[in-house]
Amino acid sequence: GDRRNSEEVGAARDLRGHFAVGGLEVDRALGGDDEVRFGQLLLEVDRDQLGVEENVEPRHRFGADPGGKARAQEVNRRIARSVDVMIGNEEDFTASLGMEVEGVDEHISHIELDSFKAMIERAIKEFPNFKVAATTLRTVASATINDWGAICWHDGQFHSAPDRKGLEIMDRVGGGDSFASGLVYGFLQFNDAAKAVNYGAAHGALAMTTPGDTSMATLAEVEKEVGGGSKRVER
Repeated sequence: GDRRNSEEVGAARDLRGHFAVGGLEVDRALGGDDEVRFGQLLLEVDRDQLGVEENVEPRHRFGADPGGKARAQEVNRRIARSVDVMIGNEEDFTASLGMEVEGVDEHISHIELDSFKAMIERAIKEFPNFKVAATTLRTVASATINDWGAICWHDGQFHSAPDRKGLEIMDRVGGGDSFASGLVYGFLQFNDAAKAVNYGAAHGALAMTTPGDTSMATLAEVEKEVGGGSKRVER
């Protein structure tokens, strides 16, 4: 049900000159000839006219194992060399690209911000084609209480969204995708990394207050959250 072939990979061009790929389920879903075709697709993108974004996801679990996690990382790392904007969550960089975060256990039971910054700096050195690298930062206290934050590297500097401690959520599914869309909106609208990471984190936070993985937040609501507005009911 969740598999995708090379024709179904989440790729889209929009009118603002942006080429995005997401949900790369790299083993049975994207393997063999599909890997070659997908690599050719990225090479065919007019990089002078379009930015290339990848939203990495550690999905290497479908069907028979043609190489498992190691093979998935190998393919992801090859694809990453054609990416301008790399977006993930606190475990995607480790699971999908094999980047280690010092001082953090496999369950991401706490967030060491400096460790994640150091990991992104290593990723930038290894993949100098990255113009932007961003990650959400989540620690889970319970199914309904999460700490939520985000950092973004751009043009040699880090920018952080406010750390939302004890965020009450209804459904965490879609928080990362909403972060990615908010981040892209911020860059397209303002060309400002600090604003972009704040729009992304605010949109992701709001998306998790509603059921399902499709955001129901309006731009006005996101802008209010970015500005730290009142939590009182508005009529």
